[in-house]
Amino acid sequence: MEAASGSKEEARWTSMIAQPKFLVSDRFEIERFVTTDTDIVDFFKDTPADEVAERLETVLRVGVAALRTADLAQNVQMVERKFGELNQAFEKSLEKNLGEDSEFVRLLVDYLGNDGKLPAQVKAAFGPEGILHQRIQELLSPHGPLVKPLLDPSNPDSPLGRFKREMIEELGKMEKKILAQQTTRKQKAGAIGATFQDELEVLLGELAKGPRDLLKRTTSEPGVLPNPDGKTARIVGDFVVRPAERVDVPIVFEAKGGKHRMTLNAIEEEMKEAVANREAKYGVFVARHVGALPAEVGWFDERWGSILIVALADDMEETPRREMLETAYRWARLRALMEKAEARTGTDLNAVRAKFQEARQVVKGVSALKSELSKSITGIRGVQDALDQLQENVGGCLDLIEKEIATAFSKPSTTPSS
Repeated sequence: MEAASGSKEEARWTSMIAQPKFLVSDRFEIERFVTTDTDIVDFFKDTPADEVAERLETVLRVGVAALRTADLAQNVQMVERKFGELNQAFEKSLEKNLGEDSEFVRLLVDYLGNDGKLPAQVKAAFGPEGILHQRIQELLSPHGPLVKPLLDPSNPDSPLGRFKREMIEELGKMEKKILAQQTTRKQKAGAIGATFQDELEVLLGELAKGPRDLLKRTTSEPGVLPNPDGKTARIVGDFVVRPAERVDVPIVFEAKGGKHRMTLNAIEEEMKEAVANREAKYGVFVARHVGALPAEVGWFDERWGSILIVALADDMEETPRREMLETAYRWARLRALMEKAEARTGTDLNAVRAKFQEARQVVKGVSALKSELSKSITGIRGVQDALDQLQENVGGCLDLIEKEIATAFSKPSTTPSS
């Protein structure tokens, strides 16, 4: 069966050997096409008869596509070859017309080179010695016809002249404003200070009557320290008290009526100047309001060995507390007299110093309680009772100290110079 089948297939192929005929219109027909090409024969040899036409059409389609691609590649190669020829021709033309040895480059070098005509002309016009440079220098120099009128402040129409006039006017306005503000501040401060100084003078006068001390208001009286100008003396130190026991032991009082808080350094500097200016042995800085004193000072504090700082009212009170000034007054006069009494009589006043230390501790307690009383309304009655008791203790200490001092001064002097 296989042999018979092979014979029939061979006969079919053999019967197709004849002159081929091709018909091409809207379709392509091939009749009696015969080939003995081994590759083609081997490709179709095992193809079933009913698939030969379809496979042949596929082969033809692939072949047509390949041929078209080959034609396109051939056309591309031809275009590339033509472009290559054009490029070579263009490069030759560029080399001829724009190369290093071309006429165009030679002209550029002649006109634009370092030694060319154009740089020489630019240098002649714009160089340091050029005409334009010289003309600009003439016009823009400080004494030139353009700049001089603009920079002349004496010319009222020049920008500088107008600026000068406007600045003088503005400075004048500012000066008037500053002077007015300073005058207002001085008037306010003076009014506050004068009012407190007047009140303090009355209180100090009452306190000085008891021991018959001498009180002098020195608010506007020059002292011994000169001002920076060297022509006038300073007036720091508002009151001077001279104890009846020793008028040569003056005590200076400095008043502070405002609420603005001062620093401890400022108080120290002012009080040391006041003591020196009034040639005092002891100084008292009296603030109307406790808020004007540093927090670490409180109501009552002795600093630097010979300076007492005291406040007479809290920030909400208008009337100074007489008992605070009385305590400060007695304290200051006893501290000033103590050293003088010891030097005069040779009396050992260690007991007096101990009492002062005791009084100092009590006063610190008074100051702390007053601060608490100013901060809180809770338990005011209890704090007030404790405060009254402490002030009594302070008074008792000062009474004992006064007795000791009086006893010392009642003894005959052991030093003739005292």
